Amino acid sequence: MQNHRVRTCLVMAVGLAPFMAGTAQTPPASLAHPEFEVASVKPHTGAAYSSINANSAGRFNVENVPLKYLISEAWEMTGPEIPGGPGWILTAPFDVSAKAESRATYSEMRVMLRTLLEERFKLAVHRETKELTTLVLIPPKGSTKLVKSEQGGKDGLRAIRYGMAGTGVSINDLARALSVLLGVVVLDQTGLTDKYHVHFEWSPYQPGSNAPGVSIFSDVPEQLGLRLESKKGPVEILVIDHVEKPTEN
Repeated sequence: MQNHRVRTCLVMAVGLAPFMAGTAQTPPASLAHPEFEVASVKPHTGAAYSSINANSAGRFNVENVPLKYLISEAWEMTGPEIPGGPGWILTAPFDVSAKAESRATYSEMRVMLRTLLEERFKLAVHRETKELTTLVLIPPKGSTKLVKSEQGGKDGLRAIRYGMAGTGVSINDLARALSVLLGVVVLDQTGLTDKYHVHFEWSPYQPGSNAPGVSIFSDVPEQLGLRLESKKGPVEILVIDHVEKPTEN
């Protein structure tokens, strides 16, 4: 059974979820307002383990994930692109158990998740463009240090101890993961269209310092061979107009 799995500790956790589930695709127009066949949403009570799991049998399960990251997963945007909202959307975790048709793809289940959040959390959002300071991934002056993935090789980005790794990773996926890690929008302007093996590590968290310990302007060029520049420009963001805590069901 094919699985798309997110499994991390809660600290960096839930932030890498959108990138460990596989490459996003635009759902077909026929899925304008799709729904899970059955779904339950409950406040999480239990261990600090966090996960988002989907499989080819149409099962979509979430454990110990705050609403902010469910919105991020559903709309394929990172935290910096979803500003605002009440504080509890980051601090109150939820469990979701849902079932779609067995033929449903992960992209289709993402759109079903939008419908679920709109119904159970009374979530209303809109998109707008805002000028933000971003980090931009740009081509290296020489050759990149990334190794191209073999044809068909793909498992997406996954969390490893003090880092992230994956096969079949696009530079856009890498940019989105760095956005989560750094708390700032990272854009791909490399022009690189291949998919790559990625292995990126940072220093362990040290008390009294920012976590994780990424010296971003040195670590990215050194390990990946890409360059980062700070730039201000238009970014599409998702504005939360209304949201409510759900009743248990």
